[in-house]
Amino acid sequence: MLTTRNWQVAISMTQTAGSGIYGQAVRFGGTFIAMVASYIIWYVPDQHSAGIIVFTGVTMFLYHYPFIKNPADPVIPMIGMCTVILIVGYELQVLQIGVEISISNGQVYHPLYELAPYRLAAVLGGVGIAFFFSYFPSVVTARAKLRGDLGSALYLLSNYYSSVHQTVSLRIRGAEGDMRDKTSTGRRLQKARTQVFVKELILLQGMKQHCQFLAWEPTFGGKFPRASYNRLLGHTQKSVYCPSFNP
Repeated sequence: MLTTRNWQVAISMTQTAGSGIYGQAVRFGGTFIAMVASYIIWYVPDQHSAGIIVFTGVTMFLYHYPFIKNPADPVIPMIGMCTVILIVGYELQVLQIGVEISISNGQVYHPLYELAPYRLAAVLGGVGIAFFFSYFPSVVTARAKLRGDLGSALYLLSNYYSSVHQTVSLRIRGAEGDMRDKTSTGRRLQKARTQVFVKELILLQGMKQHCQFLAWEPTFGGKFPRASYNRLLGHTQKSVYCPSFNP
């Protein structure tokens, strides 16, 4: 149980408080759903191995549906599948080799109706510790990261505009040089423009994630202008993908 809790701490700590609260909520929710599924898998077939294996296979199939439907958010199905296998697999092992052999290594045996809540408690303890260290000794909020990333994105956007403007100016005057030559002015501008463009795309993706996690952070000191930041983010993205902005 201690090993499980340490593992939960490691995967639950995230960059911002909003993403941390979201991750902890889905991990706890996914474990709770898996605990209920384990009860169904074990007790509906009346603890017969053949029925348990069939029910486990059906459960794994059902868990793959949200995993395939929404691959960008795989936490709940992955946590659920792992939890079901750990709980039901252990009980099947005990059913096969017996309790005496199972506890011969010093591990305490728990029936499924006790093991599943213990598993849920271990996850709750792990994500609780991760939640504590998400706020203490200092907190990094998605709002603060969004403000900083937006300022950096606007700065990069101005640099990108400058490089595009200079490229167009050189192209009109025919002063780009040989684009096959790495030391030519046009080739160096192209390389600089590509680097700034890639950095801008990475910042845009990060800001989108911060916007999604804003709703998971407690509101202190007034309402955050989420709509205004979404509009600024949209205008920045349109500027980056504008065809006239990419010579």
